[in-house]
Amino acid sequence: MFKLTNVSVGSGASQRLRELSLTIRQGSLTAVLGANGAGKSSLLSLLAGELQPSVGEVLFKQQPLAHWSAPQLATQRAFMLQQQRPVFDFLVLDYLLLARHAWLESQVQSLTHASHLIQRLALQPLLDKPITRLSGGEWQRVQFARAWLQLVAPEGVGHAMLLLDEPTAALDIYQQRQFYQALQSFVAAGGTALVVLHDVNQAARVADQFILLQQGQLLAAGDAAHCFTQTNLCRCYQVAGQLQHDASSGRRYFHY
Repeated sequence: MFKLTNVSVGSGASQRLRELSLTIRQGSLTAVLGANGAGKSSLLSLLAGELQPSVGEVLFKQQPLAHWSAPQLATQRAFMLQQQRPVFDFLVLDYLLLARHAWLESQVQSLTHASHLIQRLALQPLLDKPITRLSGGEWQRVQFARAWLQLVAPEGVGHAMLLLDEPTAALDIYQQRQFYQALQSFVAAGGTALVVLHDVNQAARVADQFILLQQGQLLAAGDAAHCFTQTNLCRCYQVAGQLQHDASSGRRYFHY
């Protein structure tokens, strides 16, 4: 879905990403891992179109990302970046419906799409709340719903990609589990997701593809067998750790 070829962002001492070449395939749930300052958020901002490459090429669906218009992109990919909430007192329902603007559909159609997702994500108790009065966890859930709702087409989400930056940072353990179940259902429905995470073992539980960054450079990219290795993780985070396997789930876990 995305293809980066020899991409760098910035120059000299201010270079954020250096010579990245990788592919994010459709239908995957990819976790981006790396220490603080490794370039994770910069990569996400690059894919969102908020940063421009100083060198190299970023393709989205085989077209240069820069050639896509904002209305076109709005129906093809959505992002949930770390940011402050708007200062306007939108009610949650009204805020969610803003996600349907690019679809040029009737209000009834927008409400129908929103209603299905509201029920799926159990957001009914929040609909009449102003977004400025939501807790941190509630705001994270609403932001996720807005991003997903932005991508819903009559035929589903098989065409679409979600970009997420630390989406569960304000959620408790139960809400985190609910969130990742919802994200996996988005991918199971044909969608593609890329999520920046600090929790290595959470990434191991939910992702099927990985991108490991170190000081703005690509350390590894691909499936768990190729990327989620003891050598890669110790090098990525500059720690001495051990990789263990959970026989019941088949997942790998990193202990340090």
